Amino acid sequence: MTPDEKSNLGPLAYLLAGLKKLMEKEKIQLKIDSKEQVFQGELMAVVGSLSGSLGGFEGIFPEATLEDGKLHVLLIEDLSLLDTAKILPDFLKGDVASSDHLTYFATRKMKVTPVGEEHYESNLDGEKGPKVPFTVEVLKGHLEVLAPLTKES
Repeated sequence: MTPDEKSNLGPLAYLLAGLKKLMEKEKIQLKIDSKEQVFQGELMAVVGSLSGSLGGFEGIFPEATLEDGKLHVLLIEDLSLLDTAKILPDFLKGDVASSDHLTYFATRKMKVTPVGEEHYESNLDGEKGPKVPFTVEVLKGHLEVLAPLTKES
């Protein structure tokens, strides 16, 4: 996804890119290891967010807050076109537990490693990310954000 696509299409760019990726049916063999979840096998995608939104869509992870210090992760297993059509409305409403093809968990630290000889590149907000293997760790309260006061403040 190009920066122009993100600017011109907004959240729709992320949805279209995600659907396109799912329709390619390319599967990756990964091991996901965290205190909360261990998974090893074939996935179509691993997505994560530090907030309740994903790709510009709010409420995907309704229990997430900016202050919780957690990475909210969704493991997407093999989805047919019909499965995708069935779960998309629930997914956009934040019901990520509605499908046997989705696994949701929240964690502070997660290690992602390839299974076998394949090596994969990650994608961070539409940009090239680190190669697998990598570890993600959320450092709660590590950044101080300054913002102007609003009328409600």
